[in-house]
Amino acid sequence: ANACSTPDCFNVYVEPGDKVLICSDGLYDEVTEGTILQVLTKTEDMNECADLLVRMANENGGSDNISVICVEVPED
Repeated sequence: ANACSTPDCFNVYVEPGDKVLICSDGLYDEVTEGTILQVLTKTEDMNECADLLVRMANENGGSDNISVICVEVPED
């Protein structure tokens, strides 16, 4: 049987300087929302932010696949 499900799709309106996080439950099941927000807010480099969040999820158990995309909307 095919276990694929329909992806969630929605519009998000962003402004210059906003940061966007797209992740799987492998992250948010292991790291609290408050901690994720703190890391995203305080980390300037988005590659570093994604790496740190994945590392934290693994350190907290890493019981599922962890997918993380961190993006900062350019100021220009």
